[in-house]
Amino acid sequence: MTDQLSVSQLQDYISRNKRHKAFKKTVDIMNRLMVHANGDMPRDLIRQRRPSESENVKDYREKIYVPITKSTLSKIITSLAKIRKSEDWGIKYDATKTPARIPKNETLESYCEKYFPYFGSLTNWAFNVCLRLYILDPNALIAVFPLETFIPENEYLEPFPVIYTSDLVLDYVPEDYAVVLSTDKATYTDKGQQFDDGHVYYIFTSTRIQRYEQINVAKDFRLALDYEHGLGFLPVFKTGGLFSQSMDKTFIFESRIDGARPWLDEAVREYSDLQAEVVQHIHSEKWVYASQECNKCNGSGRVLVEGQQVYADCNSCRGQGRYVPTSPYENYVVRAPMAGEQAAIIPPAGYIQKQVEIVTIQDERINAHLYRALAAINMEFLAQTPLNQSGTAKEVDRDELNNFVSAIASDIVSILNKIYFIIAEYRYMLVAPDVDERNGMLPNIPVPQQFDLLSPTYLVDEMGKAKAMNLSPVLQNALMLEFAVKKFNNEPKVRDELQLSLSLDPFPGADEADKTLQLQNGGITKEDYIISCNIYQFVRRALDEYSSQGKDFTILDFETQKQVVYGYAAEILNKQINPPTNLPLNNQPSPNTDIPPAEEELETEEDEAGPVQDNEQENEDEENEEED
Repeated sequence: MTDQLSVSQLQDYISRNKRHKAFKKTVDIMNRLMVHANGDMPRDLIRQRRPSESENVKDYREKIYVPITKSTLSKIITSLAKIRKSEDWGIKYDATKTPARIPKNETLESYCEKYFPYFGSLTNWAFNVCLRLYILDPNALIAVFPLETFIPENEYLEPFPVIYTSDLVLDYVPEDYAVVLSTDKATYTDKGQQFDDGHVYYIFTSTRIQRYEQINVAKDFRLALDYEHGLGFLPVFKTGGLFSQSMDKTFIFESRIDGARPWLDEAVREYSDLQAEVVQHIHSEKWVYASQECNKCNGSGRVLVEGQQVYADCNSCRGQGRYVPTSPYENYVVRAPMAGEQAAIIPPAGYIQKQVEIVTIQDERINAHLYRALAAINMEFLAQTPLNQSGTAKEVDRDELNNFVSAIASDIVSILNKIYFIIAEYRYMLVAPDVDERNGMLPNIPVPQQFDLLSPTYLVDEMGKAKAMNLSPVLQNALMLEFAVKKFNNEPKVRDELQLSLSLDPFPGADEADKTLQLQNGGITKEDYIISCNIYQFVRRALDEYSSQGKDFTILDFETQKQVVYGYAAEILNKQINPPTNLPLNNQPSPNTDIPPAEEELETEEDEAGPVQDNEQENEDEENEEED
């Protein structure tokens, strides 16, 4: 194991350009994606496309270049940053395993999740800094070392991860040593003049960290820091990615999005050609007859350069020998016919007819290249306009997308686990000498499996297709639930209401007519029907009631939530079976009317019938008396 390097050994890297064997390969891997992400001019790509072009044309291409692939790389990285929004993402500590002798504000959790330098938390650093460089440069080095090495005995070190891209890694032997060029600059004075562009080098070993700073123009260096960290291992490791090959003890990795690179390269090449085609085939180009001789060159097109015995093109007529009408755009000048030649065509000027179809074709091809770049890594849903009409678009394979993102999430978790371990060793190896005790303080970071990457627009399209194909209501409900959570992720109240309504509704998405028919046929219970018809009101009521008691209805298990809404349904059903006896006044008889009108009419008829029967009986009695 290497303990330290001397200044003379460092000079091998500074003056004699010593590099590790895989240096050129790793830098090439970095540059082929970094050129797209940074929007740099891909000079080699374009010049390889047109090797026989003149330097003037090549320079012109570079001047008008626009980084069209930068936004595509940005979309990919931004989308991958959503890994931390996954439902199963979390960094969990066991507070019972932190020694009581460590103050609460100095625990690993407090330092890494609340007081982490510059970023607030290590997670913020991972997804704002590390993710991008890990994607673009899988052979970069991460070195973890304290921001300040000389601190009071009663204070804790503040280790911080620093990333060195492949072009800064001069030498690296895993678990032994690393030599890197820092992006820091040293200030020095040479012959009375101050400079602030001095180089800074770091040497990391399993026992020490050394910083060398430039002290003069001759590139002599001084040892500015010699810190014995005492970890017993090298606090440096690679970001990693897809394994490509090995050279001696050095593993070479490729980016997990390297499959998109060939299509990105093709897009920038063809875009440069498109710009040239636009200039040639879109912009108007006028032609004119030039019949009047140029007064300056007398029709020769050449003039003697003042003070020299050489001739050059006439500036007045641009070497045509004839008067050329001025125009802010380019003119194509046609020489007037000489004696004996065919007469000039009338009119004396016009516009050249051009073929514009090639521009449309190239534009479509470039869009197709960008789409294929995204499709190569199963992220074609990020394309602005899926090219269904040209047959290049395909449905998103969600399993493949999850596998791809899961691999990246696994790498990020691996990087974080290494950093947490190194930070804990720096901060607590003295206060907690037992290795097992320090390891118990480390957090548990499970690799997430459920990712929220697809856009709401994509899910709306999926819901429309599911409904048109009359797929299972269960599947349609799952899509609606995913859409609700994604669309209203920043509005927790609305999100919770929709999520609960969709999950607790016995028949989500079913038509009212279908539910009514099933109820009449006995296919569903009255309780389920009532819940489905009133689910939104029931959810609002449950959220309000539990909130008034200081409780959270959303965290209850599903069975408990079902019992609550079934209780609400039972109340309504009970009212339907046993209506209340105290009816409102407008449903009761008028207090001034003792008998309803129908009963009054009946009584009147009875009264009238009564006297008629009595008279008939009296007549019979009189007839009987006369007979006697």
